[in-house]
Parts: sequence; C-alpha cells; structure tokens
Amino acid sequence: MKSWMKGRRAKALLLGAVALVLAGVVAVCFCCVRIETPQQRQQRLASEVGIASGWSSLAQESQEWTEPVSSGGDGTAEGSSAVSRPEGEAAGSASSEQVSASSQAASFSGEETLSQTPADEPAGEEPTSAPLPTPSQPAASSQTSQADTPRTNIVTVSISCKNALPYAEELGLSLPGDGMLLEAAQWEFTGTATVWDAFAAVCAANGIEYRSTGITSPYIREIAGLGEMDCGPTSGWVYYLNGNFSSQGVGSQQITDGDAIQFAYTVTPGDSIPQ
Repeated sequence: MKSWMKGRRAKALLLGAVALVLAGVVAVCFCCVRIETPQQRQQRLASEVGIASGWSSLAQESQEWTEPVSSGGDGTAEGSSAVSRPEGEAAGSASSEQVSASSQAASFSGEETLSQTPADEPAGEEPTSAPLPTPSQPAASSQTSQADTPRTNIVTVSISCKNALPYAEELGLSLPGDGMLLEAAQWEFTGTATVWDAFAAVCAANGIEYRSTGITSPYIREIAGLGEMDCGPTSGWVYYLNGNFSSQGVGSQQITDGDAIQFAYTVTPGDSIPQ
C-alpha cells in the first residue's frame, strides 16, 4: 500500500513539473511572437509597399540619368560632362531656373535701390518730417479754469468816534481831531466772511487796539480805549452796513463784495447815523 502511494505521489510531482515547463514555454513564445491587430498589419504592409515603390522609382531615375562625355577631334575628352534629362523635365527645370533668376535679379535691384536711396539725398541735410498738428484747446477749458479760480471780494471798513470828542478831555483820551479813528480802509477776502472778520483784520493791519467778549458771538466793548457807557448809560459802539443800522451780531452778519461797513460811537440813540 505504501509503495502504491509513493508511486502516485511521484506521478503527481512529475505532472506538475511538466505543467510548469509547458507554462514557461508558452510564456516565452507569447513574449517573442509579435501580436498585431488587422489595422497594424495593413499599416505595415502599406509602408512596405511604399518603400518598395520608392526604391523602384529611384532605380528608374538612375537609369534615365546618363552622363555621356563628348570627345574632341584628337580623341581626348573636352568640356564638362553633360547630363541628359527627359524633355519634360528639362523644360520644367529651365522654366524654374528662369523664374529663380528673375526673382534674384528683382531682389538685387531692390537692394540696390534701397542702398542708393540715402546716397541721393544732399550731404549734411537730415530728412525732416512734417510737424504733427496740435489739437486746439477748447474754449470751455479756459472758462472752467476761470470758474475754478476763487473770486476776490473787497469791502471797506471805517471807525468814527465823533460823538465822543466832547468827552475826550474828561476821559483822558487822545482822540483824532476829525473824530475818525480809521478812514475807509479796504479789505480783500475770498469765499465767505463776516463783519467781525473784516473788523479784526483792519484793526490788526492799522494797529488799532480793541476789546471784545465772546468767541462764537463776539461783542465789541472798546475801541482805542473808548468803551461802552464811558459817555453815558446809552453810549457804546454800533455798526452800519451800507448805511443801514444792523441789530445782528458782528460774528453772524455775512458780507459780500462792495459792502461798506461803518463803526460809530453813539452817545444818544440815533446820533451816529451816517450822513
């Protein structure tokens, strides 16, 4: 029984080895043999036919092209070897040579023309080109620039203390004989301004001292040492705008170009109205 089992085992091993060998052979054959599709086969055949036709055409052309050598009277070869070509080919090559020769001649003539063009110009002079026209400025631009420029406004400011002259000695003040602390003085400004702006500016420019209270709504209490109620309970400083009494504060009264501002010292109501 044991010997029979050993025999079967040996047969199985042998069959397995044979199967492995066959599998290896098949694998090698599969790798070595080129497998191609019908399309690849057609492409390969077409390329082979094309190569064959090319070699045949080359062979035919080599037969047609011959090189006969003409001999002289003494049997020696003279001149260069002439190559015989077919008539159609010879005519075609001649026409192509004529076309190439004409094109070369045209190119040479063009180059000569270009190279000679600068020589035709007179020496010492450079080519000039016509000046480009400059666009004219529109009239609106000048008007716009004028509109953008701030306008300068001019007003006049005067300060009178005539009504206080009779009280000057009593007060110990040295007032002008004509009673004018400031004749009409001009003040220029741009934008907006108030009576207070004009008054402060002319006083600073002419060295006139004053005293006021309030910042946002200033009130003038004294000019050149002459203060309110110095000459009586109703005395003080008032102002007129273009000859008209104004009850509006100097800090809120707007002024415009050409206005005349007159400050005057009053003792009794109505005695300081401009004449």
